[in-house]
Amino acid sequence: MHQNKNQLRHCEWLSLRGNELQQLPGELWELRSLTHLDLSNNALSVLPHDVERLVNLEVLYVNTNQLQDLPIEIQNLSKLRYLNVADNNISDNVLHEWCSWFESKGEA
Repeated sequence: MHQNKNQLRHCEWLSLRGNELQQLPGELWELRSLTHLDLSNNALSVLPHDVERLVNLEVLYVNTNQLQDLPIEIQNLSKLRYLNVADNNISDNVLHEWCSWFESKGEA
């Protein structure tokens, strides 16, 4: 990804789906033009707090990973309108809190 960083700078859609990733490259958080990011079907156990740097993100797929929680910084993504966290290890209580946040966001 490092070699193509300048080419990706204006990328709006990125899929890293199904790559068995256990961690994400740091350069990912520099792609501030991203509106859609698909990280599904990997082996991620943590979504870094740096996700908040993707200020234009509208759609985020992190389904089918090994996540147990989500970073609170996701709430700073004011344009986020779709978040798929299905098929992870996130507890029902945590999911309920996130659903409540999304519902209140829709009313704002």
